[in-house]
Amino acid sequence: MQGVQIQLSQSLRRVQQFLTGHADAVQAANASDARNQLDSAIVALDAASAEQGTCHREVRGEVNRRRQLETALIRKFLTPLAKFARASLVGVPDYAALTPSVRQFQRERLVQAARSMAAAADKYATALAQAKFPANFLAELRAAADSVQASLDTRSAKVVAGAGATTKVKAMAAQGRRAV
Repeated sequence: MQGVQIQLSQSLRRVQQFLTGHADAVQAANASDARNQLDSAIVALDAASAEQGTCHREVRGEVNRRRQLETALIRKFLTPLAKFARASLVGVPDYAALTPSVRQFQRERLVQAARSMAAAADKYATALAQAKFPANFLAELRAAADSVQASLDTRSAKVVAGAGATTKVKAMAAQGRRAV
């Protein structure tokens, strides 16, 4: 939760505590529909803030997971494929398609580069097998690129869910203010 939202939540809780602590003096307020709205707003606010925090932490976790997947994609697949192309396919006119510099590639650009390198390497499958690459190297390359894309998609979905939770927090805070 943002600082303002935390302060508002604390303020609503203090009102709730006051009403509970001084129940004999404010019996009419405790029996009103506004008190029920305040109580339900605080419960919903707690749930929404927990969801918001969970989404934030899941996004951070997914970013770390994506970085690991990107590193594995580069080190296990793209770099060996580029080294092979530079060493074994020097005279072939279109070998440059297998030798891009992956330093500037991140996220979607890396996924697209990996997919295009796999497509360009399809015609050199025999040469890859002769160079002792695993038989399913290109399939694994595509699967690794798909894993990075899936991680990107998961992160995006969690960001959207977090934004929805933030909207809920704001709505429940407003409901609590109206009840007070």
